[in-house]
Amino acid sequence: MKKATTLKISLIAGLIACSTLSVLMPNVSYATDFTEKNKQITYTTALPAISVTGFAERTVSPDTASITIGVVSEASTTADAKIANDQAMNVIITNLTELGISKSDMKTSSFSITPNYTLNTDKTARSITSYSVGNMLSIKTHDFTKLSNIIQTATDSGANQIYGVRFYLQNDNTIKDELTAEALRNGKKQASLIASSLGLHLGDVLSVSVSDYSPSYNTVNFEKLSMRAADSRTPIEEGTLKITATASLSFAIRQ
Repeated sequence: MKKATTLKISLIAGLIACSTLSVLMPNVSYATDFTEKNKQITYTTALPAISVTGFAERTVSPDTASITIGVVSEASTTADAKIANDQAMNVIITNLTELGISKSDMKTSSFSITPNYTLNTDKTARSITSYSVGNMLSIKTHDFTKLSNIIQTATDSGANQIYGVRFYLQNDNTIKDELTAEALRNGKKQASLIASSLGLHLGDVLSVSVSDYSPSYNTVNFEKLSMRAADSRTPIEEGTLKITATASLSFAIRQ
């Protein structure tokens, strides 16, 4: 059996483009199976190929912030807990609307009713002692200067749950498409460079796969958010986001 010859080279060139070379030479193997009724011979070969990975990235500023606030109310009955919760949420929504937040940018993200239990004296059984109603509201804004006021208004209005601020790019499809095309170009460029450097000729594309990643990030500490909101002079900074695209390509080697 003749073993495959594999050569690997790592390169970084162009605009944040990395390529890994894998040149595969023909691999031939035989398998025989002799029985009284059957004689089987298997022949396989791997085509010579160059495999590369192109990479592209771009740093952008987010254009949207989302914050989730809510109220958890507890009472001896579900009806009383829900009444208290509805009243608190109505006050929060009214005050946020007066702050300039459109109702179309506010939506309920979760609603729950949960029984609360306690163990009996001998700790062999438990019974329901009260009920908690939770209502979470997701608020979206493109004006980051309003974030501190949103948090302050919500907490002053009775919100006792805050799940941080999430910054993201609302429509990143165009950037993703541009980065994918750039990653493909970078990969092909590196494959051509590798082939010419080794005295080879690049052939047809044998395989291609692409992926992209568009992150968001959170500020999740309730106490820190509340402290920042308490001082309207302290802004909540949006920072930047790094969007990336990767393209893996395999090219045949022309004889």
